[in-house]
Amino acid sequence: MGFKQSLWVLVILIAMSSVCEAKVLCLYARSNNDPMSGHAFVTLEQGDQVLERYGMWPDSKLAENDQILIGNVALNKNGDYPLSILRKKFKVSDNLANMTEAQICEDVGNIKASVIRQIAIEVGEKRYQSLSNNCTHFAIRLFNAVTGADFPSYATPKRSKKEMLKRGWPLVYSEQE
Repeated sequence: MGFKQSLWVLVILIAMSSVCEAKVLCLYARSNNDPMSGHAFVTLEQGDQVLERYGMWPDSKLAENDQILIGNVALNKNGDYPLSILRKKFKVSDNLANMTEAQICEDVGNIKASVIRQIAIEVGEKRYQSLSNNCTHFAIRLFNAVTGADFPSYATPKRSKKEMLKRGWPLVYSEQE
């Protein structure tokens, strides 16, 4: 095989590897020092791209143009971006700017987003309740249902973030940038 042929084979292999890169499902929890402040949500990612975002929101935080899967579950709502992206794309409030975020991700192979959406509909059927069925409960149920993980259910993002760190799961912990 000549140099040109070897080069073409290498180019094709590189192109195929980026197309075939496995997807990961990530559970994010962000908070500040206020235990009742923060947000938890789930993303489907491939490489450095966020393909879809899933989050539960109270009625007061849902807008007319938000894409609702069911009840209080939004698909691709801007607030469900990781902090690193939020800070780059949008002007964020002081409260949000002072939060830190943790994430855990699990490989989900080449799962189709439509499968995750269906599971999100099933686990998000109940309406938002601040203490018994909030964004954190939803995000953990969705993450566990899709990945088969056994992450424990907590009522607040702050407590979930603490558990991620305690378990030593593969995570990224990003302070203010």
